[in-house]
Amino acid sequence: MTANAPVFQGRQVAIANNLITLSGGGMPHQNPFGFSAKLDKPFITRSAEIFIPIDVWNTAALFFLTTLPAQPGARSEPYYFDLEIAWSIPENAKPAHFRIKAVATNTKPAGVQNPVFSATVEFRVEG
Repeated sequence: MTANAPVFQGRQVAIANNLITLSGGGMPHQNPFGFSAKLDKPFITRSAEIFIPIDVWNTAALFFLTTLPAQPGARSEPYYFDLEIAWSIPENAKPAHFRIKAVATNTKPAGVQNPVFSATVEFRVEG
């Protein structure tokens, strides 16, 4: 996917051992990536903010970087996050399952060189 992505033209991309290494414009930059993560939260509350773990987010970001059309305003194919929330109280409580759909929109103005990539990402809970 990265070999044909316009955003990576003139850059070297190496993917190995759950690590993305980008080089070709200064110091090489490395990001870990993964397809799943487990977060333990030691509190009880009716609502709380939760963030996509960085390794999982990096995987989604790589998808958007390599597949988002170059036309301003173009939208990506959806990327899905599956989320399971489990409680230890009450005993044997059933986990709640959610599917989150993320779609990126290209916000880079036409004809400009920098930034190389600009997008917004919309998240929608599907159930």
